[in-house]
Amino acid sequence: MWPVPPLPEECQEAGRLEGNSEACACNSLISKILCELCHYLPGSACAINGLDGLPSEKWSQLLSELCSTRIPTLFCPRIVLEVLVVLRGINSQCQRVSDQVTASLQLRHRQWVEHRLRSRQRQNYVRMLSSVRLLCPMLSLILLLLALELASVHAVRGKGAEEQQQYLSTLRT
Repeated sequence: MWPVPPLPEECQEAGRLEGNSEACACNSLISKILCELCHYLPGSACAINGLDGLPSEKWSQLLSELCSTRIPTLFCPRIVLEVLVVLRGINSQCQRVSDQVTASLQLRHRQWVEHRLRSRQRQNYVRMLSSVRLLCPMLSLILLLLALELASVHAVRGKGAEEQQQYLSTLRT
Protein backbone atom coordinates (compact mmCIF):
# COMPACT_ATOMS: atom_id res chain seq x y z
CA MET A 1 0.00 0.00 0.00
CA TRP A 2 1.19 3.47 -0.83
CA PRO A 3 0.98 6.28 1.66
CA VAL A 4 -1.45 8.38 -0.39
CA PRO A 5 -1.28 11.96 0.83
CA PRO A 6 -4.58 13.59 1.66
CA LEU A 7 -6.31 15.59 -1.03
CA PRO A 8 -5.47 19.28 -0.70
CA GLU A 9 -8.13 21.41 1.01
CA GLU A 10 -8.71 23.50 -2.12
CA CYS A 11 -9.81 20.40 -4.02
CA GLN A 12 -11.99 18.62 -1.46
CA GLU A 13 -15.24 19.28 -3.35
CA ALA A 14 -13.76 17.84 -6.56
CA GLY A 15 -12.18 14.96 -4.73
CA ARG A 16 -15.03 12.68 -3.88
CA LEU A 17 -12.85 9.74 -4.83
CA GLU A 18 -13.69 7.30 -2.07
CA GLY A 19 -16.79 5.99 -3.84
CA ASN A 20 -14.92 4.88 -6.94
CA SER A 21 -16.89 1.87 -8.19
CA GLU A 22 -13.93 0.40 -10.09
CA ALA A 23 -11.77 0.42 -6.96
CA CYS A 24 -14.61 -1.16 -4.95
CA ALA A 25 -15.03 -3.91 -7.54
CA CYS A 26 -11.28 -4.50 -7.54
CA ASN A 27 -11.20 -4.63 -3.74
CA SER A 28 -14.04 -7.15 -3.74
CA LEU A 29 -12.21 -9.35 -6.24
CA ILE A 30 -8.98 -9.13 -4.22
CA SER A 31 -10.82 -10.15 -1.07
CA LYS A 32 -12.38 -13.16 -2.82
CA ILE A 33 -9.05 -14.31 -4.28
CA LEU A 34 -7.30 -13.90 -0.93
CA CYS A 35 -9.97 -16.02 0.72
CA GLU A 36 -9.37 -18.73 -1.86
CA LEU A 37 -5.57 -18.55 -1.48
CA CYS A 38 -5.63 -18.84 2.31
CA HIS A 39 -5.45 -22.63 2.20
CA TYR A 40 -2.09 -22.46 0.39
CA LEU A 41 -0.47 -20.94 3.46
CA PRO A 42 0.99 -23.54 5.81
CA GLY A 43 -0.24 -23.06 9.36
CA SER A 44 -2.01 -19.82 8.48
CA ALA A 45 -5.09 -18.94 10.42
CA CYS A 46 -6.98 -16.68 8.06
CA ALA A 47 -9.77 -14.98 9.96
CA ILE A 48 -12.43 -14.58 7.31
CA ASN A 49 -15.86 -13.35 8.26
CA GLY A 50 -17.95 -15.31 5.78
CA LEU A 51 -19.58 -12.75 3.50
CA ASP A 52 -17.42 -9.84 4.61
CA GLY A 53 -14.24 -11.41 3.25
CA LEU A 54 -10.77 -10.47 4.34
CA PRO A 55 -10.27 -6.92 5.62
CA SER A 56 -8.00 -4.81 3.41
CA GLU A 57 -5.67 -4.12 6.35
CA LYS A 58 -4.61 -7.78 6.27
CA TRP A 59 -3.90 -7.89 2.52
CA SER A 60 -0.25 -6.88 2.73
CA GLN A 61 0.45 -9.39 5.51
CA LEU A 62 -1.20 -12.21 3.57
CA LEU A 63 0.53 -11.16 0.34
CA SER A 64 3.88 -11.26 2.14
CA GLU A 65 3.15 -14.75 3.44
CA LEU A 66 2.06 -15.90 -0.02
CA CYS A 67 5.14 -14.45 -1.68
CA SER A 68 7.44 -16.10 0.86
CA THR A 69 5.99 -19.55 0.14
CA ARG A 70 8.76 -21.75 -1.26
CA ILE A 71 8.27 -23.23 -4.72
CA PRO A 72 10.36 -26.38 -5.24
CA THR A 73 12.43 -25.94 -8.39
CA LEU A 74 14.96 -28.75 -8.07
CA PHE A 75 14.63 -31.14 -11.00
CA CYS A 76 11.86 -29.02 -12.57
CA PRO A 77 11.10 -29.26 -16.25
CA ARG A 78 12.32 -26.40 -18.40
CA ILE A 79 8.79 -25.04 -19.01
CA VAL A 80 8.22 -24.58 -15.26
CA LEU A 81 11.48 -22.67 -14.93
CA GLU A 82 10.58 -20.50 -17.94
CA VAL A 83 7.22 -19.66 -16.36
CA LEU A 84 8.96 -18.77 -13.09
CA VAL A 85 11.34 -16.43 -14.94
CA VAL A 86 8.41 -14.66 -16.63
CA LEU A 87 6.53 -14.36 -13.33
CA ARG A 88 9.62 -12.88 -11.66
CA GLY A 89 9.88 -10.38 -14.51
CA ILE A 90 6.26 -9.32 -14.02
CA ASN A 91 6.92 -8.96 -10.31
CA SER A 92 9.97 -6.77 -10.88
CA GLN A 93 8.01 -4.55 -13.30
CA CYS A 94 5.26 -4.12 -10.68
CA GLN A 95 7.90 -3.20 -8.11
CA ARG A 96 9.39 -0.65 -10.51
CA VAL A 97 5.97 0.92 -11.12
CA SER A 98 5.35 1.04 -7.38
CA ASP A 99 8.69 2.74 -6.73
CA GLN A 100 8.07 5.29 -9.48
CA VAL A 101 4.58 6.10 -8.21
CA THR A 102 5.86 6.49 -4.65
CA ALA A 103 8.67 8.82 -5.73
CA SER A 104 6.36 10.86 -7.92
CA LEU A 105 3.73 11.18 -5.17
CA GLN A 106 6.31 12.34 -2.65
CA LEU A 107 7.81 14.87 -5.06
CA ARG A 108 4.46 16.33 -6.15
CA HIS A 109 3.17 16.49 -2.60
CA ARG A 110 6.28 18.33 -1.46
CA GLN A 111 5.94 20.73 -4.39
CA TRP A 112 2.25 21.25 -3.56
CA VAL A 113 3.04 22.08 0.06
CA GLU A 114 5.79 24.49 -1.03
CA HIS A 115 3.41 26.13 -3.58
CA ARG A 116 5.76 25.39 -6.46
CA LEU A 117 3.19 23.82 -8.80
CA ARG A 118 1.62 25.70 -11.67
CA SER A 119 -2.10 25.50 -12.33
CA ARG A 120 -1.96 22.61 -14.79
CA GLN A 121 0.51 20.74 -12.56
CA ARG A 122 -1.90 21.11 -9.62
CA GLN A 123 -4.72 19.69 -11.75
CA ASN A 124 -2.51 16.80 -12.84
CA TYR A 125 -1.53 16.14 -9.23
CA VAL A 126 -5.20 15.90 -8.20
CA ARG A 127 -5.84 13.52 -11.13
CA MET A 128 -2.81 11.48 -10.11
CA LEU A 129 -4.19 11.12 -6.56
CA SER A 130 -7.49 9.81 -7.93
CA SER A 131 -5.65 7.39 -10.22
CA VAL A 132 -3.51 6.06 -7.37
CA ARG A 133 -6.62 5.06 -5.47
CA LEU A 134 -7.38 2.64 -8.31
CA LEU A 135 -3.79 1.77 -9.25
CA CYS A 136 -2.95 0.47 -5.79
CA PRO A 137 -5.68 -2.22 -5.75
CA MET A 138 -4.86 -3.09 -9.36
CA LEU A 139 -1.21 -3.77 -8.52
CA SER A 140 -2.35 -5.80 -5.52
CA LEU A 141 -4.61 -7.79 -7.82
CA ILE A 142 -1.71 -8.43 -10.22
CA LEU A 143 0.44 -9.61 -7.30
CA LEU A 144 -2.36 -11.90 -6.18
CA LEU A 145 -2.67 -13.39 -9.64
CA LEU A 146 1.10 -13.92 -9.66
CA ALA A 147 0.83 -15.69 -6.31
CA LEU A 148 -1.98 -17.84 -7.68
CA GLU A 149 0.12 -18.76 -10.72
CA LEU A 150 3.08 -19.54 -8.46
CA ALA A 151 0.94 -21.80 -6.30
CA SER A 152 -0.09 -23.79 -9.35
CA VAL A 153 3.08 -23.45 -11.45
CA HIS A 154 3.70 -27.19 -11.55
CA ALA A 155 0.33 -27.74 -13.26
CA VAL A 156 1.87 -26.45 -16.51
CA ARG A 157 3.66 -29.81 -16.86
CA GLY A 158 0.35 -31.58 -17.47
CA LYS A 159 -0.46 -29.46 -20.52
CA GLY A 160 0.44 -30.31 -24.09
CA ALA A 161 3.40 -28.64 -25.80
CA GLU A 162 1.19 -26.23 -27.75
CA GLU A 163 -0.80 -25.28 -24.63
CA GLN A 164 2.43 -24.71 -22.72
CA GLN A 165 3.77 -22.36 -25.38
CA GLN A 166 0.44 -20.50 -25.57
CA TYR A 167 0.38 -20.14 -21.77
CA LEU A 168 3.96 -18.86 -21.74
CA SER A 169 3.31 -16.35 -24.53
CA THR A 170 0.18 -15.13 -22.72
CA LEU A 171 2.20 -14.54 -19.58
CA ARG A 172 4.89 -12.70 -21.54
CA THR A 173 2.28 -10.45 -23.10
